[in-house]
Amino acid sequence: MFEHFVKMETFMYETMPFLICIMSAVLLIWIPCLIYIREKRWAKYLNLVTLLFLIGTSVYIYTDFKTYEEISKKEKYVNAAVREYKLLLFSGEAYSYPELKQASQEYMKDTFENIGLYDANTVEEVVEYLGKDDLFYYFDIAGQQLSVTHHYGAIDDNIQEAKREGIQYTLTDKNFENIGFINQSSIFFIKYHIPKSMEDKIVEKEVETTAKYQKKVVKKWIIP
Repeated sequence: MFEHFVKMETFMYETMPFLICIMSAVLLIWIPCLIYIREKRWAKYLNLVTLLFLIGTSVYIYTDFKTYEEISKKEKYVNAAVREYKLLLFSGEAYSYPELKQASQEYMKDTFENIGLYDANTVEEVVEYLGKDDLFYYFDIAGQQLSVTHHYGAIDDNIQEAKREGIQYTLTDKNFENIGFINQSSIFFIKYHIPKSMEDKIVEKEVETTAKYQKKVVKKWIIP
């Protein structure tokens, strides 16, 4: 896929724009020639050569465009979360450090999923479950007491310890790093899992008072 992807980008951002510019220039020259030198004997040969060039180039552009049409759809998912620079016509422009940092802290799970260049890996981490109240579940994650609304949690019959589940994406082909793609994503949070045996545990009042509501990033995990 890597070679096909590189050829697609070369065609879309270099070859096709260049050929369109050449065709436009030829048309700008050829149209006046049709008007002013059409009676010249050699004009018909010029017209034939020009017409063949325009038709041949158009067929080439159309054929290659159809060849790369499917893989080119991945381009709409390319942003600072997955790549260090963006392509422009005949060049590229690096994202700034603030852009890259901000993108790394955004919940970009769908981007990594849809671009089709990454393998998805489930990540699990044991956390301490502190209990619940009417609105929140409470957890201790690496010494930080957090509250989360109930829709972030699920009761699980098959576990003995509470855990948080996330997903992380890694490039299927390391060669994509050579053209600026980020090898591994942040960990995108999916859900907290609470053992069935702890389902009825009520949080202590002190924890309920002091716990902080989880932020956008919790110990390097990105929260939706």
